[in-house]
Formats: sequence, structure tokens, C-alpha cells
Amino acid sequence: MNRQPLITIITPCYNESDVVVRFLERLEKAVALLPYTFHVIVVNDCSTDDTSLQLESFRFNSSTTGLDIIELSENCGHQAAIYKGFLYAQKMPGNRFVVMDSDGQDDPGIIANLLNCRDADIVHVVRGKRKESLFFRANYWIYKNTFRLLTGKQMNFGNYCLINREVLEAAIAAGFNHLPAYLAKQNRAKQYVVAARGNRLGGSSKMSFAKLCHHALKSFIEYWDGRKLYRLLPAILFFLCLSCQNNTNPKDNHYSKQDSFKIEPFTLSLYRYEHYLASGYGDVYVITDSSAEIRFHHFGFPDSLVFHQKLKPTIFLKMLSQLNLDSLDTFNYYNNPDIIDGCQILFDYKNRLTAKTIWIENRYNPELGQAVKLINKLIPEQFTIGYDPEMLKELE
Repeated sequence: MNRQPLITIITPCYNESDVVVRFLERLEKAVALLPYTFHVIVVNDCSTDDTSLQLESFRFNSSTTGLDIIELSENCGHQAAIYKGFLYAQKMPGNRFVVMDSDGQDDPGIIANLLNCRDADIVHVVRGKRKESLFFRANYWIYKNTFRLLTGKQMNFGNYCLINREVLEAAIAAGFNHLPAYLAKQNRAKQYVVAARGNRLGGSSKMSFAKLCHHALKSFIEYWDGRKLYRLLPAILFFLCLSCQNNTNPKDNHYSKQDSFKIEPFTLSLYRYEHYLASGYGDVYVITDSSAEIRFHHFGFPDSLVFHQKLKPTIFLKMLSQLNLDSLDTFNYYNNPDIIDGCQILFDYKNRLTAKTIWIENRYNPELGQAVKLINKLIPEQFTIGYDPEMLKELE
């Protein structure tokens, strides 16, 4: 099959560990038979579950579909995550870009229909039958018709769309806080594809009533036009009041997650040697609940500080504070006797419930491997720890 130019797919993601892999598998299956090459950009909006680890271990089977993961260090919100994806996608070749959610409600099978609309600058996926609760659908109907009454525009579509490079670059230059409303006011060639809104692949919807009001508020602000101030201002005030009244529970707020990042005290020290221990030198990584430090160790000399940084509470730090090392015995020595030199790690870990010191030489352990991945998320790329599971499993 002769492949046509690259199509970039941008999908924001927040706490989708239950569904993100299934979504990517469905996406790959849907685009596999299309005569294009694809590149998927997943923007992980500082998820507080193990979405990051799910994404890190995922690979497309198809050679015609690429994947990049953008890990945001702070939660920005859904629309800002899309904008971050736009910034990254700007450097990609190709002229067309698809935006879709990663929870499964946006059907990847519709991408073929979008790509058939060759003459449009913007192709919206118009939402057909919805499968949410009656309460949600009733409130969404009120919002949709209020928007139409005040702006003269139909808001019967969401983020799922296809745009060309010119629209992408204009959106980056202008900025937006509500992509559908921003696109609605663009005077460009548009086409529409009707598709039913699907069910989530798993988990519960994050669109509470308060968030729907906040969503509506942002759409009115995005569509703001001084000439229509007298028409939009009452709606803005109305949805602002609803949003405030129904957002009394901070745990229901997508933007307030301080409670999710209470890090229990812990200390992790990892001594990494790339040569035989008798050489007496290597790197020392010390991670605590508030800082990361890297030192160069040479036997008989004071350690040299290479890197030090205070750490903000993040999901990676939280996961390090809760490591499960049950499969490893304290003070045990795990090694591959067939190899003398190579990857040697002394691992010392203490938290409120456990204290373990482990020596591993040229062997791969999944629990230690997860700890190394998390450490690498917290330190600069030039200091990342090499702990390759494929190589070490071959050595066993």
C-alpha cells in the first residue's frame, strides 16, 4: 500500500490508566488499513494514577504508526493539554491534525471519514446520540441551546475534529481556553461528520455538573465579542454562579489535587557501578520525599556533588514513597555468576513500613525496574540510570 503524508493525532489524557492502552489499541486497529502514516501524541496531564507507566510500556505494533508521550509536570487542564499538544505537533511534518479524547468516547473509526473531507480547513465531528445520564443530557441540551441563542452558532460538537496546519498555527498564535468555541468563530472552510458519542472504555466520567458549568463558562468567554457583550454577559454570570455553587468539593475539581500528592517520608539510595566493585567508583542517587541528589563516589575520596534539586509533589514521587519490594529479601545478594563486570546496583530503601538493602548484579528485577523508571522521571535526562530489562534478561 502506498502511504500518503503523515497525519498527526493529538489526544490529552488524565487518569486514564484503566482505558488508555485499550484506546491506543483501538486507534491502531482503526488506522491500520488507511493509506496514511500516523503519529500519535499523547499529552499526559500530570495523571495521579499509573497512566504514565502504562504509556511508557506501550508500543504500537504497526511500523506506520508512531507514538510520542508528553509528560506534563503540573496539571494544566484539558484545553491547556490540547494546546501543549499543538505546540509539540507544530514541528511534525504533514498538513493535517486530528484532535480526540483518549477515554474511548471518540470513535477512532471516524478518522477515515474526517480524512475524506479534503477541501475543508476544519472538520468537526457532530455528536449524534449521546449515552450519558438523562440529567447530564438535559443540562447539556440547555447549554447547547443557550450558546446557539446568544451567539447564533451551533455548539453540537466537541474537541474531536480535524484541522489543517494553517488552523493549527493560528490557534497556537492566538491561544484558546475552549477549542470548539475557538474553531466555531473561525471564518474558514468547514465540513461536518455526524457520529454517535460512545461509552467510556472504563472508569467513570470526569464531567460532573460543576465541570459542565465550567465548560460552558469557558466557551462563552472564548467566543467573547465586544459587540455582543450585552448578550453574552448574562450567560457568563449565570454559568459562573452555577460553577461556583456546585464546586464546593475540592476533590471534584480537575485543577485542585493537593490532597492527591501527600508524600509519605522515605529515603531511597541507589549506588550504581558500571565496572567491577573493586574499582571503587560509581554514582550515588539519593531520592527523598522532598529532594533528589546525585553524587560521584570514589573510594577513599569525598563524594562530589553532581546534581541537587528540590522536588515538587508529583505522582512519580508518590509512587516511589509506596514501593512494594516484597519479592526481594533484605540484605540478599542477587547476581548472575557468569558475568563479572556490568550493571551492579546497591539499593537501600526506607519508608514508614519497610527498610530494605539489596545488592543486584547483572540481573533484572521488575520491582527494582519500576523504581529506576520512577527515579528517571525525577532527574535530568543526562543523569538517567541505565537498567535495560531485555539486555539483563538475556544475560541470565
